[in-house]
Amino acid sequence: MNELIESLRTEFHDEETRHIYAEDLLNSYIATQIKVLREKEGWTQSELAERAGMKQERISVLEDVNYSSWTASVLRRIAKAYDLRLSIKFESFGSYLDEFENFRREALLRPSFKDDPAFKPGLQSGKSPVSETGSITRITPLVDFSNATYSSAAETTRQRIKDQEGTKARILEFRPKNKAKITEAEGTQVLYGRR
Repeated sequence: MNELIESLRTEFHDEETRHIYAEDLLNSYIATQIKVLREKEGWTQSELAERAGMKQERISVLEDVNYSSWTASVLRRIAKAYDLRLSIKFESFGSYLDEFENFRREALLRPSFKDDPAFKPGLQSGKSPVSETGSITRITPLVDFSNATYSSAAETTRQRIKDQEGTKARILEFRPKNKAKITEAEGTQVLYGRR
């Protein structure tokens, strides 16, 4: 595998080549993860389709590693069907090498909310015990919420967004009917939440 990684390091110096590789891995990763998660649940394509509000044929297309017309909307529906969150982010090409080298079934598995050890009694608040490979470990959270106060978890979801200077973060407080209140606070980490 080291020879292949070294070959990729060389080939990635060509811009078009590295973008082709990146798109291929992205398509393979998404399609394979959809299938691996479905199989972990013991669902047929039809069962996943029903849970996601789609047709079975659509799931078949989404599980094809050659498919490339992903939309965030469709991926959110799939994530919700699995009771997972969807994470879409920009990455460096250096991270490609690690993802490529670790691309295997175990690395694609994620526990649904009901099976997520982070929400099981006995674990410290805010700690996620699931690593990238799906194995159980303890991970320090980006920000400690243990001293935070909330009026109600159902009423308020907080999300810090790193501003352009990187010295302050806006905290968005979501209230019923999506009325947001924006305040300034010190901080530089991106936190969980939704807009």
